[in-house]
Amino acid sequence: MADVPLSRAEEQNYFSVLTTASKSFLLAAGLHLGVGTLAGVTSQKLFKRTLPFLRGLCNTDVVRFASSVALSASIYKALKILLHKYCTIPEAWHHLLAGFLAGLGSTIDEPVRRRTLTLYMVARALGCLVITLHKRGYLPSVPHFVPLVFGACQGLIVVAVARYPYLLPPSYYNAVVRWSMYYDEEKLEMYMRRRQVDFIPCNALLHQGSCHIYAWKDFVAGMWLYSKMHGVMYSISLFVLSPTSLLGNPVRAVTQFLKKTLISATFLAVNGAAVKYVVCLLRNAWGGGPPIPHLIPALAAIVGSSSVVLERPSRQLELVYYVMSQVLYSAWRLICVKKILGLNKLPWGSVWFQCFSLAILMYGYESERDSISPLLHTTLNFLLGRNNQV
Repeated sequence: MADVPLSRAEEQNYFSVLTTASKSFLLAAGLHLGVGTLAGVTSQKLFKRTLPFLRGLCNTDVVRFASSVALSASIYKALKILLHKYCTIPEAWHHLLAGFLAGLGSTIDEPVRRRTLTLYMVARALGCLVITLHKRGYLPSVPHFVPLVFGACQGLIVVAVARYPYLLPPSYYNAVVRWSMYYDEEKLEMYMRRRQVDFIPCNALLHQGSCHIYAWKDFVAGMWLYSKMHGVMYSISLFVLSPTSLLGNPVRAVTQFLKKTLISATFLAVNGAAVKYVVCLLRNAWGGGPPIPHLIPALAAIVGSSSVVLERPSRQLELVYYVMSQVLYSAWRLICVKKILGLNKLPWGSVWFQCFSLAILMYGYESERDSISPLLHTTLNFLLGRNNQV
């Protein structure tokens, strides 16, 4: 029996799946290397031991992560084509089903990273649901909703840093302590957690001199640290996701890059300095010995979080999704520690949560495009094609 030649449309479909897989692999590999470089900048390892650090970035873990992302993206693209051709159910169900099964590609990823990415996707899926329900009139408008959610999440995170560090991801907790500059594990134990009768003044060990002067010094040091960090982050975004804008209008692209870097660095510097300054003020006003009341770090975090209004609305939404993922991790850790409903024994739990989250996100991308953030929208456009037609 003679082979039936492929039609032009079928050739285009097969080619689009291969293109999606290739783009996804390269983007994920670039993202992995970029995050590693960003971590090297913030920890100073990149500048102290440059060659050993760069060699450590290029390992089999990059291939594993990139393969996982490429597999998920190509599964979604292929299933969408097949469902469109052979299935008569409504189009929206195609996106839900293809998104759900695409989540199975995460099974080849490293378990700890898969859990982290799953929580990040769950946060985005919740945001997608809230925005969709609001646009359809099921939820009322709340003024300054995004900054309020950010403040609530940051309040929970700072309380966990001060009193319950085991509820946070170790890498995230270590990064927060490192970014705080004059706090470390010993000082947190002494000032925040270990029970003592007498009040410990700030200048005993925490910092020298006045809290007011040190807050300004902390802000200046934070501007330098966070400018380096965001400079790397935004340069990766510019070269990987928006190379055409850099080639088409380099002056405007560089100006936007510098503006974004300055605004984001200012936000984090103000946020960090304000949190530590308010903790100092409230501790001195309270005058009691450790452990400190939960209200002190919570109020300090809420005051510091008000600086998020310096960021662009789209960036505020990305920050909310980021802190939400950390809060979700804390909730999961609490479930595991307390053994609530036996959810801690759910086999392949992170994979199933990622499947459901991807189903919601891909439905939002295809049918409710205003419900997902511009960054995710741009990324999916790059991976799946701007029109994403089958």
